[in-house]
Amino acid sequence: MKHIRLTQETLDHWAEMTNRNDHIEVRIEIAEFFKIRHDDEKWLDYASAWKQYKEVCEASSREALTASCILCRAMISEIARKYGEDVAEKVSECL
Repeated sequence: MKHIRLTQETLDHWAEMTNRNDHIEVRIEIAEFFKIRHDDEKWLDYASAWKQYKEVCEASSREALTASCILCRAMISEIARKYGEDVAEKVSECL
């Protein structure tokens, strides 16, 4: 399992982003922080997926909630797999 330094300050920052309704942006930051890729495929990174999702939402002027939920659950699962359930739970609590 990988180790990462996840500070309370970072968690508080993410929670504040969620409180400001920056829901997609916080997920982009989380994905960039952990540098996670789906199954370690170089081109299947979560930050790019969230950025593409944001572009689609902006173009359509609405959020695709089902896609967001699926992408978020997959990202949190990947964090849990690589960094442990405790880390994933702390990140999830910010969202």
